[in-house]
Amino acid sequence: MSLTMEFHSDATIECACGLPMFPVSRAGADVRYECANRHVRVIPAPADPALRRAIANWIDKRSQQIEEQHRRWERDE
Repeated sequence: MSLTMEFHSDATIECACGLPMFPVSRAGADVRYECANRHVRVIPAPADPALRRAIANWIDKRSQQIEEQHRRWERDE
């Protein structure tokens, strides 16, 4: 089994099920990835600054989407 993580240029990785995994959160030096099938993988953050920025962008976008969805739910109540 390979211990090397292959990141795509957009900071996504491949899941064992064949779907792309997206960074959804980070804690310390670890990044949590999930695919659409809800498979989870927690891996160390890469050393490459460009990949770290891409990961931060994915996580920030997801946070903004969740906040907007909650605002819509509150308006609909």
